[in-house]
Amino acid sequence: MLSRLLVWSILAGVTLAGALLVVRSDHVSFWRQWIRQWTGGAETYSEIRFQVDLVDRLNYGRISARLPLLKLDEGLENWLEEHFPQMALDDINAVSARVQEAMPRYYRVAVCAVSGPSLRAILDEFQDFREQQLPEMTHLACVVRPQTGGFSRQALLVVGQRLQEFNPENLTAEMEDAYFSSCLHCRHPHIVRAVKKRHSLGLECPQCRRTYAVVASDENGVFRYANEFLTGYAPPAVFSKDQSRVHELFTIWTAVHDNCRYVKDPVEGKVSTDTWQTSLETQRLGQGDCEDSAIYLCDWLLTRGFQARVVLGRFGDLGGHAWVVVKLDDKEYLLESTEGRPDPANPPMASRVGSRYVPEVMFDRHAIFVRSTPGQAWKGDYWSAKYWTRIEPRSLLPDTEMSAPSVARTTRPDPAVAPFMELEEIPRDATEWRMNSDIGREIPAASR
Repeated sequence: MLSRLLVWSILAGVTLAGALLVVRSDHVSFWRQWIRQWTGGAETYSEIRFQVDLVDRLNYGRISARLPLLKLDEGLENWLEEHFPQMALDDINAVSARVQEAMPRYYRVAVCAVSGPSLRAILDEFQDFREQQLPEMTHLACVVRPQTGGFSRQALLVVGQRLQEFNPENLTAEMEDAYFSSCLHCRHPHIVRAVKKRHSLGLECPQCRRTYAVVASDENGVFRYANEFLTGYAPPAVFSKDQSRVHELFTIWTAVHDNCRYVKDPVEGKVSTDTWQTSLETQRLGQGDCEDSAIYLCDWLLTRGFQARVVLGRFGDLGGHAWVVVKLDDKEYLLESTEGRPDPANPPMASRVGSRYVPEVMFDRHAIFVRSTPGQAWKGDYWSAKYWTRIEPRSLLPDTEMSAPSVARTTRPDPAVAPFMELEEIPRDATEWRMNSDIGREIPAASR
């Protein structure tokens, strides 16, 4: 009897000591909620309701601050659901680095892990984290896993700045200076820094060091891929029916040269570059700089069925320049739209006049052409597939072609996403151009 009394006294003492410990360690609410949960005293609170309430609470302060609302990222959430059950949370910085490595589209991430006996308790634990949000954050994802043998739960919340895809439309509409992109050669994902004062931008992959896109803006600040400035426009003109193709080539070249006055665009500051014009704008204005007149000349030649490309590169020691190359009867012509005057008696064969011209990028209406090997010595061949890789900026390299990164997909652009491709507008005040039919008579027979 005495032994039983002693045992019960010891148990009572242990229980009292445990109760005091719980009170002093501020775990009363934990046990209260745990008891209510397992005895059915608490209302059912699903994970879906928990996520909705979490997003609402996180966005509450953003609404009053007039910031964009955070959105759920399904891709990030799926990745977290796959990896969170085995993820160690002892180093939260390592978790952040792992998230950014797996999700390169995220420029910034903030990670918070909390535990609690119920989802409602976890929701309250995120209070301090809500007050530390950065205004740049755009998306979130949250996952929950059981803890302590199912007696509690642990939640991982990731809030991050998810970058917009780099394309002309986003560059025009957004005020951001950082975008996400993937190289069309090697598929390497990376962040693009876009300085909007640089109205023309070439995208170079930081891994393979190859250019895979060129964008430029017009005077209204609307960006396009370089090839989309070739809109398919040609001025109203009448050509002699019996003229040769070389005759027609020189006729168009002379007309552009005589009717487009060279004017250099004003540049603001050292980081600024000039804007570009379409062929229609150049004809209306009657002036432009080297790339404007080159685009005009190339667009007209393409409309007349010539194999032509605009070339961006360097001319001697004078720096950046633009010109046009034409392939006709297996001969390559290099046409200057700003310098000199077309001389039919001295055809500008690229092999003869092009020694000081060093091309970097070319484009026609459907694609751009970039050097296959960065920094390689220029061999003087504008059409060799050995030296040039064809890239369509709006197409993506499919996974099946990952084994051949030096070859890019070459499909025709969809006019729905390239609305400038079919433009054939003629200015209302444009007069019909009648070309000088005598210009081709001076062309040597060997060049015809």
